[in-house]
Amino acid sequence: MLPDAVYHICSDNGIELLPSNVNCYEPEDNTIKYCSRLKGEQLLFTVLHEIGHALQYLSGNYDDYFTYTNIDKITKRNRSLYIYYVLSCEYDAWERGRLIAKTYNINFNQANYIKYAASNTDKYIKIYFKDKLPR
Repeated sequence: MLPDAVYHICSDNGIELLPSNVNCYEPEDNTIKYCSRLKGEQLLFTVLHEIGHALQYLSGNYDDYFTYTNIDKITKRNRSLYIYYVLSCEYDAWERGRLIAKTYNINFNQANYIKYAASNTDKYIKIYFKDKLPR
């Protein structure tokens, strides 16, 4: 169950919130889809993060070119820019989620939020740097 404030945030920004089997923000229809199997803190943290992505897009700080580019078909230089952009957007979305929760007085454990954010961002790092990370 999400706090009422989450629904107010979405309503205030015209964002539709839908249960799904994935976690994502769909800018075409201003919809956040969240995995219906998530519960408790994981659900709250994920939805706050997706609200962060929605706010990136709504404020003009979201570039579909970088988000949906096929990483295998871009030059080495552009690949580095792409990776930097994705990681930067992910960090920004986590931070926006944290700040919006503070603004709307959503009470949660910030240390757990940061650990969850780091764990999820780590997945991107492993994907993009799998050949370069020490084993």
